[in-house]
Order: sequence, then C-alpha cells, then structure tokens
Amino acid sequence: MKKARLALYAGGTLAVAWLGLVWLEASGPYLLPRSVLGGIGMLAYAAVAVALCCWAAVRGGWHWAAALAGVPMVLLVGLVMVGLVELFTARAVLAEVTLPDGRRLRLTQEPVPTDTVYGLWQPDGLRWRRALPEMALGYSEDGRFTEEPGLALSPDRQFLAVRRGGFWMDCIRVAPVLETCSPPAISWQSPAAAFAARSRRIAALAGLPAE
Repeated sequence: MKKARLALYAGGTLAVAWLGLVWLEASGPYLLPRSVLGGIGMLAYAAVAVALCCWAAVRGGWHWAAALAGVPMVLLVGLVMVGLVELFTARAVLAEVTLPDGRRLRLTQEPVPTDTVYGLWQPDGLRWRRALPEMALGYSEDGRFTEEPGLALSPDRQFLAVRRGGFWMDCIRVAPVLETCSPPAISWQSPAAAFAARSRRIAALAGLPAE
C-alpha cells in the first residue's frame, strides 16, 4: 500500500513539474526544445496512469475497475495538454548564428497553429527576448517554402539573411542595431516567382550567392 501511494505521489509530482516547465516557457521564453516539453509531458501522464494501476492493484475490489476507467481519461487529458503546449507554447529552434560582436541569435518557428511563422531571438540572461518585433520576418500561409531553414551572414558580416525553401526570404542589417532590410512583402498570387525575385534582391544587397 505504501509503495502504491508513493508511486501515485511520484506521478503527480512529475505532472506538476511538467506544468511548471510549461509555465516557465510561456513566461520566458527559455526556448526549451519541443521534444523536452512533449516528452516530459507524456512521461508525466503515463506515470500517473501507471501509479493509478499500482494503487488499484493493491487496494483490489472496485478500486481496480475505477482505475481501469480512469487510466484512459488520464492519457487522453495528457495527449490534449501536450498537444495544446505544442500548438501554443513550444517553439522549434531552427538555426543559430553568432554575430561578429559575439551576440547569439536563434531562428525559431513560432507556436502559431494556422501559419508557419518565424521569430528571431537573442539571449537575455537565462531567458530569450525578441531580436526583432513579432511578425518582422516573412511567413508561410500554406506551408510552402519552409524547407531547410537557416541563417547566413554576408561576406562583410554586415547583413544576416534568412533562407528557407531554396530562397533568401529575409534580410537583417546587423549594425549598429538589428533592423530588417527586406524588400516589400511578396504577392501570394504567384509566390514562386515573387520569392525568386525577392531572393535575388536580398542576395544582391547582402553579397550572397543568388542560388
């Protein structure tokens, strides 16, 4: 009985600890990996389910039936909670670069469920803060042109370019402060041609290869 109670307490403690991590990420962000947030979350709810089974096995009788009914509910709640965290809290770190002055920047995919939105972040103590305003970088409305995202410094190290989908999508002037120097937004009526033209303009400005 004592071991079953300890298992239940351990599962509950792990679930509470996971909720604490989610709160930290939401209030930070700390750019914790999605795999960490999702993996710990599922482990926490699985631990609660196993603990319920252990407790019911020790108690016996109707407790066993109650546990069998409760375990699917615990796992379902866990799946929903982890899914919501993936959609609205967790950010995927896609690339990182160090500027000539030592500043680190991270390109992320933002937790936006409808579009593929990108952000640029820089360290702020243990946390991270936006290096550019929200939505300053281009985004994808339909999931196209999102392959192999990356960051590249220009040969003179004065510009930082964002590349994805085979095109240079955004241009950021590095000094004296970070500011976008991207061409105007493209038309989604013919996105491939518009992105190609935008990419050539960014390449010419930053001195990067056009292809």
